[in-house]
Amino acid sequence: MKGKGKGSEECPLQFPDVSPVDHAQDCPRYTAIAQGDATLSLEDLEPLQLELETLLVSVCERRRRLAHETQLLLSWQEKKIPVGGSTPSAPGKRSRASPDGKPSKKFRDGGKVFTGGRPPRKQVASSSSTLATGSTTEEGPSVSRNDAPNRFWASLEPYCGQVTADDVRALEELMRAREEEASEYQRVPPLGRHYAQRWAQEDLQEEQTQGARATGGGAQGARSPQQTRGSLNNCDTPSSGGNSKGGSGGGEPLGSLTQRLVSCLLEENLLCPPLEDNQLGPPLGPSPGLAQQLERRVRRELREHGLLTETDPPDDQVLAELRRCQAELRSVSSRNGSQLTALLRRARESLAQQELNRRLRVADHELLDAWRRLAQVRQRKKTPSKKDRDLAAKALRDRQSLLKQRPSSAQR
Repeated sequence: MKGKGKGSEECPLQFPDVSPVDHAQDCPRYTAIAQGDATLSLEDLEPLQLELETLLVSVCERRRRLAHETQLLLSWQEKKIPVGGSTPSAPGKRSRASPDGKPSKKFRDGGKVFTGGRPPRKQVASSSSTLATGSTTEEGPSVSRNDAPNRFWASLEPYCGQVTADDVRALEELMRAREEEASEYQRVPPLGRHYAQRWAQEDLQEEQTQGARATGGGAQGARSPQQTRGSLNNCDTPSSGGNSKGGSGGGEPLGSLTQRLVSCLLEENLLCPPLEDNQLGPPLGPSPGLAQQLERRVRRELREHGLLTETDPPDDQVLAELRRCQAELRSVSSRNGSQLTALLRRARESLAQQELNRRLRVADHELLDAWRRLAQVRQRKKTPSKKDRDLAAKALRDRQSLLKQRPSSAQR
């Protein structure tokens, strides 16, 4: 139904049907549950969902129609009112009525009195945008594109692609790096000094420094830490890395066993003032031959008295665990080495096979070109020239020679 305004201009309003859905007829289960006449069970969930979807579709459709009608009404009013339209009348004044005493049709249909003036565009537009939530022109949230298949195939491409020279070079670098690291991790580091000996040396050095300061009275009687540390290193027990089976090593006057025995027999007075450097004479010690002989005799005497066993001391727990891990690492490293060697061999074979396939494709194209030339000559009912026949025969021989170079597995 369309109405007419002033003159012959037609009203663009469509007056659609925006009546709500009859709940009692179209949504009986929803109506019964809303009124409290029925209880909700698991069987009622699916039909209730369908009825709710029906109500949602009806509401969206009504909002869309109302928004469309509102937009038509706004555009119609903007077209009718001129640019320099009259200003709105004062609130206390009454507008002039029509000559026949009846309101115009557009105000009679609207049911509201129009006060005149151009309606505010910004406020009406904002209100119309709120009403047009169900319209087709509304832009919904952007749907995120599912790029999982693309990412999946992109991750598989390096494994399915052809082998390149860079891949072979990377495998060769891995082989060299594995060989360099194998020697480093299989080496047993030398055993350092025990923490108890190191702590005892630090405590002894601290006590000597305090005693020298107490008796000597300052810097005159105190020796420097470097001098004290040097004297302790000369008299201290050597580490287990020294020669313990006779003979002196590293410039030591006595063997390790003799030094331990002598250090147990000596009594050190920590509180006595240290001697001056000019009072200390050169260290006296036996010759290397006598030191080795003394070491052997001391060791033999201790063995005879049962204080020293014949066998070497067993490995400590840390060294045993280190050797166990090294043995396991050796087996894993050998397995990785064999796998890398096989992979490098197959990569080189694949690289050669790819080159052969490329040459074979070139030979196929040359053979097809020669066949097309011969076919064109025969279509013209002419005899092929000797040059074309020789080119075709040469292309065929080259292809056959390339096929013979392929392995038996590839030919199948």
